[in-house]
Amino acid sequence: MHTEAEDVSLRFRSQRAYGILMATTSRNSADTLRLELDGGRVRLTVNLG
Repeated sequence: MHTEAEDVSLRFRSQRAYGILMATTSRNSADTLRLELDGGRVRLTVNLG
């Protein structure tokens, strides 16, 4: 078994506690990725179909 690890580091400042920071979709599938602020906390949502 071969595994790989990826590290992602983000730094930002916001005046709001709620909002979408980044979102992606695909034309060919139902896969989505959303990075958002929810009550001042970062939430990552990944939907793979």
